[in-house]
Amino acid sequence: MADMVLGPDGFSYNGSTSNANIGQPFYRRHGSNTNYGLNTSWQNCYQSPDWSIPKKSQLVMNFRVPIRNDDNGWGGGYVRPYYRINSGGWIDCGHTGYLTAMGYGKRMISGHDHMQTFDFTSKTSDFTLGFLIQCRTYSSSANTGGSHSLEGADSAAQTDTGTNVPWRWYMTINGWTRP
Repeated sequence: MADMVLGPDGFSYNGSTSNANIGQPFYRRHGSNTNYGLNTSWQNCYQSPDWSIPKKSQLVMNFRVPIRNDDNGWGGGYVRPYYRINSGGWIDCGHTGYLTAMGYGKRMISGHDHMQTFDFTSKTSDFTLGFLIQCRTYSSSANTGGSHSLEGADSAAQTDTGTNVPWRWYMTINGWTRP
């Protein structure tokens, strides 16, 4: 059987990498164009659907959080992801530590790209998996998408994305089942 390994050059497999040893890939995605005003208290900012996930899976979850510092003081924020299985209680994944948009005397526009790996190979039956993202600022106020000019895209860009306001928040899951 092949094991997934995260090394300095990204993800790779050790051992046999035949389809019988790696399993079937799967992909999920979701997004939201909701804007939130943030302060120094944790608040819920994004929740994924509860996706159906095959048993004995490993996956990589990625999400994008847009952040705009709303004043001239020290800006930036923190992000804390949670997950739940079969619509149960939320499990805290820890927070990111201080991130993005740091700048004094600036109204920084930035974002945070987050990645986490999960190993559910011990699950012997299919299950659902959902994610919740909480955010807060460092010491001032911030915004999660407003005035990022996403909504100001020209009509051709809006047609290409299939929406008037493209997703500000988005999450993807790339996974594979294990034999």
